[in-house]
Amino acid sequence: MIMPGASCETRATAEEIALHTLRTMRQVVPPAVPGIMFLSGGQSEEEATINLNTMNSLADSGLREFRAPWSLSFSYGRALQSSVLNLWKYVDTLSPPNFLMHHSTL
Repeated sequence: MIMPGASCETRATAEEIALHTLRTMRQVVPPAVPGIMFLSGGQSEEEATINLNTMNSLADSGLREFRAPWSLSFSYGRALQSSVLNLWKYVDTLSPPNFLMHHSTL
């Protein structure tokens, strides 16, 4: 994902990250590539999930400039598992599945 570095004071929005990432990938990644899997790159779980969701929404929006010929997905479990695993340590076994279901809808 194309985003400002960790020391940059100005944070980019999910929309800005999606625009820059898709625009760049369309210029350099051949359409024959079946999929692009993203690492979290130091993003929080929620930030990584929101950024990927925003990219997929833009890629599926019908705007020709951002249409993605490849699948865009996670290559990291942390964005989907870490909070649930931590929660499971401290809470009864009924809460984590509900938390996971909520997090998967972001």
